[in-house]
Amino acid sequence: MKRMDADPIDHADPGRAGAAAAMETLLRAYVRETATPVPDAGEQLVLTFPASGVTVGIRVRHRSATGWHRFGEPSVLTPEAVRPADAALVAAAAIRETVVVRRLPAHLGSDAVARVLDSARRTAAHLARRRAEGDAGMTPFLDAERALLLGHPFHPAPKSREEASVAELDDYSPELRGRFRLHWFAAAPSVVAGESADGRTPAELCRHLAAGVEPPPGMVPLP
Repeated sequence: MKRMDADPIDHADPGRAGAAAAMETLLRAYVRETATPVPDAGEQLVLTFPASGVTVGIRVRHRSATGWHRFGEPSVLTPEAVRPADAALVAAAAIRETVVVRRLPAHLGSDAVARVLDSARRTAAHLARRRAEGDAGMTPFLDAERALLLGHPFHPAPKSREEASVAELDDYSPELRGRFRLHWFAAAPSVVAGESADGRTPAELCRHLAAGVEPPPGMVPLP
């Protein structure tokens, strides 16, 4: 059996780990969408991108029957040498190939590459914060809600949030354990519907959760 190198996602540098996570989800999406066979663990996956004139080799860490493959660090393969490749190069080559083959507008490729790199940056920020703070949250429920640090395993840019400011990300990102006060709205009971597992009506649950919030008479507070 061939020895596996250290998992790139566990790298001590959050930037390197975030880039590895972003590249891995992109590669999973690419091989699935292109029906590219993935070799066994320990072998090398070779991807040729004619549109960019680039060939990339990636060691397969784990081959999954359901597509949840694990990959090592990529390299650019040339007749003369093997050179390290980063997430930006792999993203640009894979996305340009997709744009050219499917005859998509060029700007879609640029946007997609930007989102992959933004996802890598955001993932790095999440990993850095969690490594510094540890895993303990306020409750097991909140820990579970905030546990998805790497995002969807088959989305090419699962953590991209280009439109959000740094302050908004700190407040609203579950990965950063963001917290914010709910805004409550007064709703007529006729437009409130729902179910409850403990016998209380949705209106009763909302009134309990909105302790201190006084809606107009006959109205139900909704977050």
